[in-house]
Amino acid sequence: MRGSNFIIFFLIIFVSLATPVGVRCQQLTVISDLKQSYTLAMESAVDDAMDGIVESDSGDVISLNKQFLLDRFFHTLFINLGCTADTVKQNAIKAYIPIVLLVDTDGYYIYYSDTVSGSDGETIIAKNWTDKLTFTYVEENGGRIFNFTLGDVVNVYDPNTNHVFNMDYRDLAKLSLFNTDDPDNKCYRSSLLCDGNFDTIRRTAIINAITDSMTYYINQHNHVAQHYGFTYHFSLPYISEDDWARTIDDISMIAFFQGYPYVSDAPQLGYFNLYSIGGARVVKPDYYYIMSDSTGTKYYHKKNCVNLSSADFSVWAHPYEDPRQCAKKGAFPCPDCNP
Repeated sequence: MRGSNFIIFFLIIFVSLATPVGVRCQQLTVISDLKQSYTLAMESAVDDAMDGIVESDSGDVISLNKQFLLDRFFHTLFINLGCTADTVKQNAIKAYIPIVLLVDTDGYYIYYSDTVSGSDGETIIAKNWTDKLTFTYVEENGGRIFNFTLGDVVNVYDPNTNHVFNMDYRDLAKLSLFNTDDPDNKCYRSSLLCDGNFDTIRRTAIINAITDSMTYYINQHNHVAQHYGFTYHFSLPYISEDDWARTIDDISMIAFFQGYPYVSDAPQLGYFNLYSIGGARVVKPDYYYIMSDSTGTKYYHKKNCVNLSSADFSVWAHPYEDPRQCAKKGAFPCPDCNP
């Protein structure tokens, strides 16, 4: 074989091998750009919805208008995806959002899919909000039912005495019903309140409740999707610890986007599977609390100061937003927590 023929033969082999590699690299670049654009669109939509909460904050109580927040989420999402006037694409995108979670201060709501019969008897997909679901924990030794909040207040029902309590967990821990064992009267010491486990158990209970509910409604979305010919299997993705922390520290929203093909006419290239979390970012003041020491001298403390471990309800009932307010009451800054 002459040298020129060999070179031509080599070039043919090289081009035949390089062409699919080049196409594949081009596809990967397109997919990477699409993933980034959809991720940014989801993050922007969730953040915009949460900004709506901040705008409606009255300063004391934040009232969640679920539909307003959801509409704001979709409005921003459709703008970012360039389909504000394309209702067909909008409906397609909604079909690939199995659930939207909205976390409130004392529970959470899930926007989910279901099937209903239309006026013509045809089965159609309907979207609904659940009633408020609670962060519930049942204590093993006493059977008491704790409904947590995102803060330190907890609602407790004791089935043995039919008593209901709703207060700061530190005040509950001082009650004999929770800090002593009295089997004759069906009263048992609470390991949750008395052994320093409250925050750990509270956070775990909140995460478990949300996870179980999201898994249930995502699975329900699979049944709805299969009814309409979807082959993609929706499932709850891994959520990082940092993202979980954001859901249990403040009002927040989580939205999932799954099963949408990167390239509509080439589903073999893969599907989107992403989620976005946004917190309300409502800035709350740092409160201070005044308590007298054994000599009668008044000191003001940060909320988590160790010196407040023996504080009674009268102390917690009178928070102060400014150290100057505390000083006007004759209180000095605590030397331990340095407020």
